[in-house]
Amino acid sequence: MKLPGLFSSQEPSIPERFFLIYFGEHTVRAGLWQVQDQKLDLLTTSTPQPWKEESALVDATDHALQQLGKDSEQVKQTLFALEPTWVNQQGILADKKTVFQNLTKELSLEAVGFVVIPEAIIQYQLNRKGTSLQCFVIEVLAERVSMTIVKNGKLGQQEMVGRSQNVVDDIKEGFARFQDGSLPSLVFLYSAFLTPEELDEARQRLLELDLLTDNTFMQQPTFEVITDEQIIEIILQTGGRAVAEAKHLLDPAQPVMVDATASPALAAEESVSEESLPSDEELAVDSSVLPPASPTRKGLPESATGMNTTSFDEQEHDEFPAVAQQSGRKGLKIPHHPVLFGVIGVVLGLLLLAVVFLLSSGQVMSAVVDVQLKSQPVTKQLALKLDPTANVSDPNTGILKAEVVKQVVSGQKTGEATGKKIIGDKAKGKVTLYNRTSSPKTFEAGTTLTGGGKQFVLDKAETVASASTGSNFETRPGTLEATITAVDIGSESNIAKDVEMTIGTFSTDTYVAKTTDAAAGGTSREIKALSQKDLDDLAAALKKELNEQAVKQLQDQAGSGRYIFPTNRLRVVSTKFSDEVGKETNTFSVEMDVEAEAVSYSAQELKSLASQVVASSVPEGYTVAEDQIELLTEPVSAATSSAQVSINTNITAKARPQAKPEEWEAEILGVDEQAALAILKGKPEVESATISLQPAFFARILSKVPKDAAKVEMKLR
Repeated sequence: MKLPGLFSSQEPSIPERFFLIYFGEHTVRAGLWQVQDQKLDLLTTSTPQPWKEESALVDATDHALQQLGKDSEQVKQTLFALEPTWVNQQGILADKKTVFQNLTKELSLEAVGFVVIPEAIIQYQLNRKGTSLQCFVIEVLAERVSMTIVKNGKLGQQEMVGRSQNVVDDIKEGFARFQDGSLPSLVFLYSAFLTPEELDEARQRLLELDLLTDNTFMQQPTFEVITDEQIIEIILQTGGRAVAEAKHLLDPAQPVMVDATASPALAAEESVSEESLPSDEELAVDSSVLPPASPTRKGLPESATGMNTTSFDEQEHDEFPAVAQQSGRKGLKIPHHPVLFGVIGVVLGLLLLAVVFLLSSGQVMSAVVDVQLKSQPVTKQLALKLDPTANVSDPNTGILKAEVVKQVVSGQKTGEATGKKIIGDKAKGKVTLYNRTSSPKTFEAGTTLTGGGKQFVLDKAETVASASTGSNFETRPGTLEATITAVDIGSESNIAKDVEMTIGTFSTDTYVAKTTDAAAGGTSREIKALSQKDLDDLAAALKKELNEQAVKQLQDQAGSGRYIFPTNRLRVVSTKFSDEVGKETNTFSVEMDVEAEAVSYSAQELKSLASQVVASSVPEGYTVAEDQIELLTEPVSAATSSAQVSINTNITAKARPQAKPEEWEAEILGVDEQAALAILKGKPEVESATISLQPAFFARILSKVPKDAAKVEMKLR
């Protein structure tokens, strides 16, 4: 019988991994998570991928999944997170089911469940704050604002408010629609449509409003922004936990930990950086730029005498007397011979000139030695990210230090109103009010009277006496004549005399009215008026024009070693229309201030980074000088959410051998010019060499490099 080992170590549990796919409004984001040892781990997330038409959703989702790395290649089980517009009380909408079927089939996914974002946020807050949770959950979409109220931990009223140019006004309008009791003062705000900066700006403006005057809030509301990264975590803690428990991967009785140490934002950046950086093979040394084998040094050529020696013809001279004649003075007696004296003078003069020439040539001669080194071409292609948040450039991660520059432009644009509006007069008349009850009845101004398919309202409050009984015991209702005005304009509201009308929702057995005379005077006509679409279209056209102006002005700032790339991030600072919606007008105008953003970097910063990259690719014994590096850049993409811009950079450089000019110079000092050239050209690092001796007159006679190193200048190219 086989007994279990008492001291055997327990095998570690194998994690089960899942996808998380979050469909925002026109964006999709993916994540990879796993369950192991009673813990939910979020391994990595993708960057948001844009999509407009549902036909493009598969490609966008595929791009998001590809960013999750090799660990996701065998994963199929998927938890989906959806906007509330994708579902109803019965579940996913019928037309969205077709989208899901196509998506899961094309990408080989297995759906294990879905969560609705607002409900996931509410559930997450319930887990934190308990069943007494009182809050609003507000999502800002492209065309509307979704608002959900939670009271005592239960979902309440939900409202959809159409979007205008001012999201703060839209939210104020939404609050006005919640009138059932006191409103919670805690508000959660999130959006996949607005940038984090725009969402935070809306929050600041909401905090500055006095919302207690027009609404029934418990106290001045506080607003908390929920970021995309927090939403991913919320989805994991709610939907992810539910999936894990349903698959018996978690014990519901045990506390569950969510590992958020790997920040989703960081994971997204790392996935993009790895994709944009060159591979190891690209950074390896290219064999095409390796130096050739050093040639065997050749022997120096034999020196040939280049100097012409001058000879003199021998001349016969009279011999001097062996013994001098005696004189009264001691010493030699110089013989007197004019020809001899002339010859001696010429010889001595020539000898003196030769000595002076040789001495002076050593003092005034100089040499310029020009050496052309054997350079090796080096080319690299590098994908870089211009990152304004980086403190230093990093060649290992492909980050180039940059800075954000902004440009504010203003403009005005006039448009034509295309909306239509019906205006006119309302019909007016008189009615007799009848009270058939035993008590007087007061009808407030604005009380509705309906008759003949038309609606009218009382012009002012009226009190009708109670019914009375006559001498013949016949009951007579109390009566009162009053004036009425039609609810709608136009001739359709005119009504004839003696038409019976009901009052409010009262039975005609209690209260009733009848027209005393015909209600007339109703007229109507159609006019051209300003519509919301007119405002939106004109504002969009002006925004596009101002964006183009701002981008051009930013690009004009480039120069003096600085380069600027727009990020396509544009913030509308202010918008002002000349007229309001519904006003009768033919033309109107809009004024707008916008702020455009770009990323700027210096050519010197790029060249320094390129120099570091190239340094790892040059052959041994070679170096690259920054002044020998040529760069060609072009933008690839602009990330509107982080202000990063990706660029492709082509690097061309010349690697020069590490020369030893001092040693080379010492070898040629005092050496004949041709011999010196042979020495230099014999160096494996040298492509060619020339020597220029000055002055040229002396160089023709004495063609040697000066012995004095101070008179020799060596130039390396």
